[in-house]
Amino acid sequence: MKSRGFTLVEILVVIIVLGILAAIVVPQASSARVEARNGAREGDMNNVAKALDMYANDFGIYPISPDWSGDCPAYGGKAYEGPNAYIPNLSPTYIKVLPRDPNPRYPRDDFGYVYRSDAGGTNYKLLAHRTPEDFSTIRPLVDPRRPTYAWAIFTPGARMW
Repeated sequence: MKSRGFTLVEILVVIIVLGILAAIVVPQASSARVEARNGAREGDMNNVAKALDMYANDFGIYPISPDWSGDCPAYGGKAYEGPNAYIPNLSPTYIKVLPRDPNPRYPRDDFGYVYRSDAGGTNYKLLAHRTPEDFSTIRPLVDPRRPTYAWAIFTPGARMW
């Protein structure tokens, strides 16, 4: 008995089945990556908020930055630690290093983490500016001033900055 290869029909059936499987799996994998980055952003912002509270507990004020300061070029392209960081003097004492957005495309332009306080250090607002990938209302960090493009953690006096 002579063995023969696959028929054209059999090869086409296999290709179609693989295409259908790829169409199902690829969007789910992409969605999982988006959710992982959003989870990392949320965790980063909560860690910075805890560090800000520890700083305020020691000094009675939050780090002072009366103008918006960030790691993205539009807001100064600041460092991630030390006195020239986008939140001055918070790291390395209160947090090892300030976070960088988990998406490797950021920071760029005005996409990144941004911080501001009032001149007296009594209020602050921390933004994940233009980087979050989900703005559903179940997310607790959606910025009330920028509900379609930023997440925020803030003190009551900074709510609408």
